[in-house]
Amino acid sequence: MPEPSEPKPPERIDTPISATSSSTADSPSRDDINGVPAAQDGDVDDSPASSPTLSATSDTLIQALDFDLLDFDDDLSSFDLVGSDWIRVLSSTFSAQRDRLEQTPFGRKFRKLVDTQKRIVNNQLRLLKMQQSPEAVKKRDKLAFVVGVTNMWVTALLVGVWPEVIPWFYVVKTFVLLMMRLIVYRRKRWHYFMFDMCYFVNALLILYLAFPGSHANLFAATWGLANGPVLIAITAWRNSLVFHSLDKVTSLLIHFDPPLTLFICRWVVKPHHQHALRILPDHLLSLSTNPPDISFSQMMLTSVATYVFWQAAYWVFVWTMRADKIKAGYATSTTWMLANQQSLIYRAAKRFRPAYQPAVFMAIQLVYTLITIAPTYLFYRFKWLNAAALMGSLCVATYNGANYYFEVFSRRYVEELKGLKKELERVGSSVQLEGLDGLDGGNVQGDGVKKVKKG
Repeated sequence: MPEPSEPKPPERIDTPISATSSSTADSPSRDDINGVPAAQDGDVDDSPASSPTLSATSDTLIQALDFDLLDFDDDLSSFDLVGSDWIRVLSSTFSAQRDRLEQTPFGRKFRKLVDTQKRIVNNQLRLLKMQQSPEAVKKRDKLAFVVGVTNMWVTALLVGVWPEVIPWFYVVKTFVLLMMRLIVYRRKRWHYFMFDMCYFVNALLILYLAFPGSHANLFAATWGLANGPVLIAITAWRNSLVFHSLDKVTSLLIHFDPPLTLFICRWVVKPHHQHALRILPDHLLSLSTNPPDISFSQMMLTSVATYVFWQAAYWVFVWTMRADKIKAGYATSTTWMLANQQSLIYRAAKRFRPAYQPAVFMAIQLVYTLITIAPTYLFYRFKWLNAAALMGSLCVATYNGANYYFEVFSRRYVEELKGLKKELERVGSSVQLEGLDGLDGGNVQGDGVKKVKKG
């Protein structure tokens, strides 16, 4: 806005008094126009309006001033000109009306409901903050470490002292850990992972342990799948022995414990180990001394047929009946492997159109299953080959765990805890429950003034 220029002084008009008197007699003066009687002859008019010099000066000054009443600053609103008293009046009115409503039965019930909701939300936020705080994460990891190490030495102790307890110890561990995993995975939309073949094989083993009888075909299929594709999956899926991670401990359990349990039943448990409690049924006690006569072809056919049955059920349920869930972003082992650019399956499947990639994955998995089932017949016939396969897989898991601790854990774990602490501080400073207190009269005025000043 340019600076206002200083007005020039008007020129002085030297007019004779007689001329002025005659002119005023013929035409109305300024005072007549403004409704004020003109001065009579002989009266001295000293008013500023009767002076042409002062009148011209005032008109020029008004024109020179650069002032516009409608040209406000951007931060100034009409509410600032009116004032905030009306907010106080409205707040008082609303508060009085609220008090009257709260005196009614409906108002008391509504207020009680609001207080209950506030209390529930506050409790949920407090529990969430406690669960996700760095201290809580470290406590959970310490507890998981204790559980993982305890599982190792208790299993070793039972194998040497009371091997017939191992099958039921496996059942209890599997039930507890898989229930915990289901809760966590469902919240993360990962629960379709639990329809994979390794979980199916665990279900077959529990079914075989629970129902008495020889069940030669069921045993052959369970043995072939557990000691073949499930055991080798420790290497293929890079399972790791990481004691502080309950998720990694669970993943290793569902791949290693089924072949370990079958090894105990096949080679370690003897009929004379049976106590008065009769913990194991006869069909499990007789596996070491009188095993079922299973041929190579029988083991291959029953194992492959069981695998095909699972694969068909998986395709119908997950990829057909739950296709909308998969499109919505629910994770499966198939989508995870096809999205992992470092996997061999991704490199093989990317040569085909996206619509055919799940079928390609199934074909690759079938070939993998056929190859890994083949040596399981030797494991069934020779104890030390079976033991070597178990020890080799456990060594791979231990190496993967050591690699995780020294290459990943030492750096990323501390960074994750620091990031989690910053995230909780940010959420704690931004998330406030004062919005639920808006029913109180004291907060209405303050919030209203802030909103008016914003704009």
